[in-house]
Parts: sequence; structure tokens; C-alpha cells
Amino acid sequence: MAPVEYTMKFGPEDSELVPDGRYSIALTKFETRESDAGNPTVWVYWEIADGDYIGRTIRDFLTLTEATEWRLARFLKGVEIPWRKGEIIRADQATQEINYIPVIGRICYADVRQRRDKQGQLRNNIQSYIPASQVEAEGEQ
Repeated sequence: MAPVEYTMKFGPEDSELVPDGRYSIALTKFETRESDAGNPTVWVYWEIADGDYIGRTIRDFLTLTEATEWRLARFLKGVEIPWRKGEIIRADQATQEINYIPVIGRICYADVRQRRDKQGQLRNNIQSYIPASQVEAEGEQ
């Protein structure tokens, strides 16, 4: 049998779990894809910005359907991109912009929990996004 080659899409850091908690995260890139069900999906890659796990990668994906729109709304709120009801949200992988706003390097906070995926693998899962300005304001009180 001839050798088989496969280009890895993820590195070792993508599978390193972090303990449940709130983390300061910086957006490093996003990719637009299609889900297994054929829905448009945005894969978001974050890097932990401080603390004991600085530099670790956390991935999230936002499937763009009416049933999961709440996740997109939490993401937009977290990275402080304004939107209105009825507005079309445009994610451009080539320019790394959402609604024509550059997003690379944007920092927010995320509540991260470990959970099992459909294959039974334990993964980091972003439960919610919190705007950095909100966390900083809470810290000043």
C-alpha cells in the first residue's frame, strides 16, 4: 500500500484543555465554512491573553441559523460589534472583518467549560462571551 498523506488543520495546542473558568481571550482568526447540515458556519480561533494558560488556543464555531442566532448575538456583544434587529451580518474571511470591522486582536472575556463533543471527546467550550469593557468596569467597582 502506498503512503498516505494528510495535512493537519489543528496543532497540539488545539486539543489542550484548560480548567473551567473565565479567561481573557484575543481573536486570532476566523474561517467561514459549511456545517455538516449545510448551514453557513464561522469557526473562531482565540488565544488566551493572560494568566497561567496564556497562548493556549480555544476554538468556537457559530452556526448561522435562526435556532442558534443567540450564540452569534453573544459573540457580537462580546467583541463589541454593534448590530440591529433585521441587519445582515457579513463575515469576510479574506479581510478578517465582520460588518466591515476588523476583528483580529479584539479582546473579550469568555466563560469556558469542558464538555464532551458528539464523538465523546472532552473539549473546551465557550459558554458565553463578556465584553472587555464590562469586565473592566466591574473590576473598578
